[in-house]
Amino acid sequence: MKVTVCMINYNQEKFIKEAIESVLKQECEYNLELIISDDCSSDNSKSIVKSIIKYHPKGNLITLVERGKNLGMTSNFFETFKLCKGDFIALCDSDDFWRDKYKLQKQIDFLDKNKDYVVSFHDVTLFDENSKKINRGYIINKVKRDYISIELACGAFLMPVTMCFRNVITEIPEEAYKVTNWDVFLISMLGGFGKAKFMNDIIPAGYRLHQNNVSGTLTEVNKDYQRKVTFYYLFKYYNRIKKTNIAYNYFLKYNRSIKELIKHNLQHKNRLEFLKLYFSYLDSCIKHGYFKRIAYITKDVLKFVMKKYE
Repeated sequence: MKVTVCMINYNQEKFIKEAIESVLKQECEYNLELIISDDCSSDNSKSIVKSIIKYHPKGNLITLVERGKNLGMTSNFFETFKLCKGDFIALCDSDDFWRDKYKLQKQIDFLDKNKDYVVSFHDVTLFDENSKKINRGYIINKVKRDYISIELACGAFLMPVTMCFRNVITEIPEEAYKVTNWDVFLISMLGGFGKAKFMNDIIPAGYRLHQNNVSGTLTEVNKDYQRKVTFYYLFKYYNRIKKTNIAYNYFLKYNRSIKELIKHNLQHKNRLEFLKLYFSYLDSCIKHGYFKRIAYITKDVLKFVMKKYE
C-alpha cells in the first residue's frame, strides 16, 4: 500500500460525508486506503460511513474501525495511526476536507524524489459549519516555509489536515497518550527523521471552525492549559530518551505557558489556581535541577504583582 489516509471521528454527522468524499476524489497513481475510526459516536456518523462504503464507487477503499468504548481523541488517533500500513500517511479529520484533487499526487511525488524530507504540508482556508468561506487567514505567513529536522522536533507549526508524511514512526511513547494536542507530539517525533516541505502549489485544505471543533474555538486560556500539558510531556519524553537540548526547549515552552496562566489567574484573583500552578512548576524545577528557572519565574510574578498594585 502506497498511502493510508487516517481519519478519526466523533459525532461529526454534519461534516463527515464531505470529508470522506474529498479523500475519495483524489486522482493519483498510487494505491490508497482510508481508515476511519469512530470513537463511539452517538449521532448518525457510522451509518453515513457504512452507506458510503456500500454505495460509493470507491467505497471498497474504506475501512471502518468501530471502537468498543470511547477512547478520547488522542488515544483514538494513535491507536488508528498504528493501523496505517501505507508507505505514506495523510491526515484528514472528519470535519475538515481537501480541496485539491491532486494533493496526494503532488505531495508523494515530492517526497519520493527528496529522501531527506519526512513530511510535506500546505495552507488551509477557514470554513464555517455551513461550508461558507471565512475571510480571514489562519496560518500566519512566517510559518509558511520549509523546516529543518531540529525545528520540527522543537515544535514547528503544521496543520494536520495538510500533512502527508513517511510512515517511519514505529512506536508511540507513553507520554504521547497524555496530551490533547496529539498533532504537536506527532510533528515533533517526525523531526527525528527529516525535514518538512511547505508546498504552495496545492489548493488550501478546508479547515472548519464550528461549535464542536476542539482547537479552533478554544479561548487562549484553555489553549494555554493544553499547551502546558503538551509541553510538559514532550519535555518528559525527550528527557527520558536523553535528548536534553530538545527537552530543555520544551521545558522553556512549558515555563512560558505557566507564566501566562499565572498572570491570568492573578488578574482574575484565582489565588488557589495561581498557587497550584506556581508550586507545581517549582516542583518540576526542583525535580529536574532547573533551579535558575525558579528565580526567573518568581521575579516575573513579583514584577507583575507590583505593577498591578502600583
